[in-house]
Amino acid sequence: GDCSPASPCLVPGFAANMSAGPGEAAQGLTFDVRVINESVLPSGAPLGGLFDSLPIVFPNGTLLLAPKGDYSGTAEVGVRLRDDGASNNTSPEASFQVSVLSVDQTPRIEYISAQGSAVNIPDDSLAQAAYPGFVRIQPGGCAGEDYLQSVSFAVNVTSGRSIFAELPRLVNGSSSCAPPGSPVWGLTFRIAPGSVGGAIVRIVAEDSGGGTGQVASSFTVSLVSRNDMPYFTAARSPFNLSYAEDEVSGPQSMPFATGIHPGGSGEESWQSLSFEVVGVSNTTGDMFASPPRVLCRTRSCAAADLEFELLPGAFGDAAYDAYLVDNGDASCSGVVCGQPRSEPVRITFAVSDVNDAPSFSLRYPRLDVTQASACWQVGWPEPCGAPPSAPYTHRRFGYAAGSVGDALETHTLAGCLLGRPCGVQSASYSLNASDPATSAVLFTAPPTLSFPDGVLQFTLRPDASGAANYTVILTDELGLESAPHILAIVVHPRNLAPSFSLDSTSLWVPPYLPTSFDRVSFFRDVAVGPPFSGEAGTQNFTITIACPPTSSAYVASPPVFRPEDSALVLTPAQEPPTNNAEFTCTISMVDTGGSARAAVPEEEYFGDARVGRADDEADEVSLRIGFRAPAA
Repeated sequence: GDCSPASPCLVPGFAANMSAGPGEAAQGLTFDVRVINESVLPSGAPLGGLFDSLPIVFPNGTLLLAPKGDYSGTAEVGVRLRDDGASNNTSPEASFQVSVLSVDQTPRIEYISAQGSAVNIPDDSLAQAAYPGFVRIQPGGCAGEDYLQSVSFAVNVTSGRSIFAELPRLVNGSSSCAPPGSPVWGLTFRIAPGSVGGAIVRIVAEDSGGGTGQVASSFTVSLVSRNDMPYFTAARSPFNLSYAEDEVSGPQSMPFATGIHPGGSGEESWQSLSFEVVGVSNTTGDMFASPPRVLCRTRSCAAADLEFELLPGAFGDAAYDAYLVDNGDASCSGVVCGQPRSEPVRITFAVSDVNDAPSFSLRYPRLDVTQASACWQVGWPEPCGAPPSAPYTHRRFGYAAGSVGDALETHTLAGCLLGRPCGVQSASYSLNASDPATSAVLFTAPPTLSFPDGVLQFTLRPDASGAANYTVILTDELGLESAPHILAIVVHPRNLAPSFSLDSTSLWVPPYLPTSFDRVSFFRDVAVGPPFSGEAGTQNFTITIACPPTSSAYVASPPVFRPEDSALVLTPAQEPPTNNAEFTCTISMVDTGGSARAAVPEEEYFGDARVGRADDEADEVSLRIGFRAPAA
C-alpha cells in the first residue's frame, strides 16, 4: 500500500558501480528491465498483473516501482546494463525480487446520485421517495486484493428521526465486487405529514476482511419549502369530444374544471390562477375558427369552462393539453424546484367527415333567346361569339356555379378515410324537362350543364318557339343531391327579314315602244322570311322602287313590281331621248311582320341583327335603268 500508480516508490542506490568498460567512460549507459515471473493476489482479479508499468532503473541506479493499486504478490525482475558502443553490448542479467505486501483496506462509501450526500425534498412530498443509484458501498480494494470480499452495513438516523413516516433504507443493490453483484444501492424513505426541518442519516459499513475494515459516512435529508403544484379536477376523464362534421356551429362552451386549488396547505392561497392550453396534434391543419381555451368563471377561479369554435366543414382529429398555472415562484433549491404548472389534462377532438350536400346557383333562372339565334361561349358581360359549326347552338360559360360541399370534400370519401390521397369530389348536373314533348319541339339537342365550369349548352330547332322548364339537380359522386332549381328557357318568335334578288342589276329599254315595258320574273326568290319560319302563310309584303326625279323625263309611268308574275313594269315616255340616258333606282322590300324585337338580351341577336335595317325590311338593291336613243 505504500506504492501506487499515483505515488510510485523510488529506491536510490539500487544499482551501483555501473561501468561501460575499461577506457570507455565516454559511452552512455541504460538499463533494460523485464518481469521474469510473478504471482498476483487475488487470483482471478479482472485486471491481472502486479505492475501498472514496468519497473525502471535510471542510469544513476535509482529504482522506480509502480504496482497496481489494491494488488499484492511477488515478481522476479531481470535487469541488464547496456552501453551505446555497439549493438547487443549488454552486461549479464541480474535479477531481484519485488514483494508487494497485502493490506486490508477500509470499505468505501461514495454518493453517486445527483443529490450527493445532501438530499433535498419538498416539504409536502408525502409519496414514497426513491433515489435509484444513490450510493456505492464496496470493499476498499475492490479492484485488487479485496475483490472477493463483501460488505455489510447499517443505516441509522442520528437526528431528525421524527420527519420520517418510513425510515431511510438502502435497497436493490449488492456490496460485493465479484459479479454478478453491483456495489450500488438505492435510497428510499417516506416523509411524515406536516414535517419541517431535516435529518442526518449515518451509514456504517464493514467488509469481510477483518482488521481495519469499517467506515462510517453520513448524509442529510432536508425538507425544502417550494411553490407547490396547483391542481384541479376535470369535468370528465378522459376529456374526449366527438362530433360529426358541422354537428355544432358557432362558439361552444362547456364545464371543464372544478376543485381548482393553488397547491400547498393554505400558504399559497394568495396566488392567482389561470389555464394554459397547448396544442399537441392536429391531423388536418387548422380546424378551429377559435382555438380551445379554458377560462375561469369568476375571479377566484372556483370553476372553469372550455370554449372553442370549429370551422364550418372542418373534420379530423386534434389534441390539446390544458394546464392550471399559478403566479408562484419556479426557482430551484438544489434539485427541488417550484412547480407553478399542474399536471396536464389531455383534451381530444374527433370530428368525423360527413359528405355535405352539393349546392349551386344559376346566373339567371330564366333564359330568353330568340328563334333561330346563336350564342357561343359567352362569359358575362362579353357578347356572344360565332359558333364554329352549329348555327343554332347556344353555349354559355359560368351559367351555373356549383360546389360539392365544403372545401375538404374528398374525391373518393371511403378511400380517403383509409389513408389514400384525397382530392375534390366530382359531381354532375341533371336537367329533367317538366314537359318532354315541348322540349323535343324546341331543341334538336336538349340543354345540358357541365361541372365544375357550369357551361349551359343547347341547340335550337330553326322553326320552333315556345318555353320549356327544367328541374336542375347537382349530384355528387356518392349520390347525394342538391336542392332542386328550376331553369326556364323561353324561345321567342320574331319576324325574320324578307328577301329577294334581281335577274339583273341593269336594264335597257328600247325606243318607241307602243305600250308599257315589262320584264316577267325579273324579281327572284321573293319571300317574307326563310322557308322554316312559316311566315309565308301569315304575312304580306310590299316592294317599292324609288327613282330620282330626273327619271320623269324618260318614263310616262315609273317602274313598279307586279306580284303575280314577279315582273318589273314601266311605261316609257312618248318621245325617246336624243341620246342614250340612264338613272339608278333603289328597290326595297317590307313585310307585314313588324319590326318590334322580343324582350331578350341584345347579345341574343348575334348573326341575325342587321345594322341599319329593321326586322321587316329586306336589304335594298340598286337597279340601273337605261333608255336608248333612236338610231340616226
